[in-house]
Amino acid sequence: ALALWDPVMDGGDYLRAALGLQMSCHGMRQRAEDAGPFEVMGHRWSRTLADELRELMLADLSPAPAARLLLVDTCAAPSQALAVHWRELCADFQYRAMQAPDLWAGDGQVALIASGVVQAIADWLLPP
Repeated sequence: ALALWDPVMDGGDYLRAALGLQMSCHGMRQRAEDAGPFEVMGHRWSRTLADELRELMLADLSPAPAARLLLVDTCAAPSQALAVHWRELCADFQYRAMQAPDLWAGDGQVALIASGVVQAIADWLLPP
C-alpha cells in the first residue's frame, strides 16, 4: 500500500522551485549542474537526486507503484489527471481532495499539523 499526500508531480519543476527558494533566501554556492553535492534549504542533495528529480513525472509512472494507492490532495490545483491515470492502473485506488492548513505558511515558530489529513491516511492504512 502507498499513501501519497500532495506528491511532487513534476520533479523538474520541484527542483527548479527548490533551487529558486535557496537562491532567494541564501544565495547559491554551487549550481545544480556543478560537480558534488549541494545545499537546498539546509539539506544536502546529491547530483543523483537532482538527476532523478529532473526525470520524475508522476503522471507517467507505469505500472502503478503499489497494489493499493491513496492520493490525498490538499492543493489549490488538484491533481485530477494523476487520479484518472492511476484509477486506470490500480483496482484499489482512492482519491481524496481535502482542505488543510498550508504547512509552509507561518513564521517557523509554530508547527501546523493537518490532523484531518493524518487521520484520513491512518484510517485508510489500518484495517477496519
